[in-house]
Amino acid sequence: MKYLAAAAALAWAGPALSQTAPLSADVPSAARMSPELLAATEREAGPVLVALEKLGGGKGARDTAGGLRLLREEAGKNNELATILLGAIYGDGAYGVPRDSAENIRWYRRLFDGARPGSPWRGGAAAALGTYYMRGEGVARDDAEAARLLKIAAEAGDKEGMTWYGIVLASGRGVPLDHAAAVRWLTPPAEGGDRAAMTMLGFLYERGDGVPRDPARALQLHRAAADKGSNLSATRAALLLLTGTDQDPKLAFHYAGIAAAGGESDAMAIFGVMHLNGIGTPVNHEEAVRWLRPAAEKGDAAAMLELVYAFARSQGKAVPQAEAYVWLQKSADLGNPQAMFLLAGSIERGFVPGTRDDAIGWYRKAAAKGDTKAVDALKRLGVAP
Repeated sequence: MKYLAAAAALAWAGPALSQTAPLSADVPSAARMSPELLAATEREAGPVLVALEKLGGGKGARDTAGGLRLLREEAGKNNELATILLGAIYGDGAYGVPRDSAENIRWYRRLFDGARPGSPWRGGAAAALGTYYMRGEGVARDDAEAARLLKIAAEAGDKEGMTWYGIVLASGRGVPLDHAAAVRWLTPPAEGGDRAAMTMLGFLYERGDGVPRDPARALQLHRAAADKGSNLSATRAALLLLTGTDQDPKLAFHYAGIAAAGGESDAMAIFGVMHLNGIGTPVNHEEAVRWLRPAAEKGDAAAMLELVYAFARSQGKAVPQAEAYVWLQKSADLGNPQAMFLLAGSIERGFVPGTRDDAIGWYRKAAAKGDTKAVDALKRLGVAP
């Protein structure tokens, strides 16, 4: 089929381009195109292949300027394939071309605004532009405009558009919150292996938003997304494997480790706690501290408190006493009721500086957050909560 020439042009460009929104892996099917559109696409592919050969040095020395010039000439003739490739090249800085967000957006906008009826590329351009407006990248952030463009992309069958439109529906950014609609849009790309779609759909199944709550399905989706590099899904998979009905501490340790190594602060805390308590791995206080400390430094109040426990369990070997009390104070200041209770007790026993009134004050703060041990301590001291 002649349409394969257009696919060949994309295949040539693909290794140098990472912007998947306009250059979807699913090249629009010739079966869904009119004969006129099919013929136009075939005509466009030939000169684009020549331009890509110049850019990539496929038949001799690389000619970046010549390749770009040919693509611009073709874009000036309303060659849609050339237009969207120009956008992607400037967006990625491919073929040695400096990245230029203004040029990137200009070419996508030109394609979106001037595409032929039934254009196979307009949906991809809409998806790319929608994500730019969503992030405020190269344009002022505009959630409503992002949602409008992403809806157009999704309705055109663009998988990237379906994913991001589903995400904005699930979060209510620029559109009314609609979990059921989010599930409908996210399901096709998730089933096709889209990582972001699997992660968002996993959250919806976890919470039972738009679908009946299904932890097993949520775990399946998060594991699939984690295996494709999602640190967020790896963290969720670890938690589900630790707390769900089908618990597997060793597998949880595997996913927590992946996400922790990827810099996910929640995963660092989980991974540290697993080392500290021997969950899915032998107890290792030093390794626990190695992961808990960076999570605490990122402001995780629970990780701060775990460092205090690491001090106690290692008898000061893994965490010095002075550092432990600094973390205890910080965790209490951030509103952690367990830290408040422990700080009050430490003051009362003279382990850290403070008065009886200071201890009572922290007991009261912990009690106000529902800590029953703090309530008992106040009764013992003969004061009201």
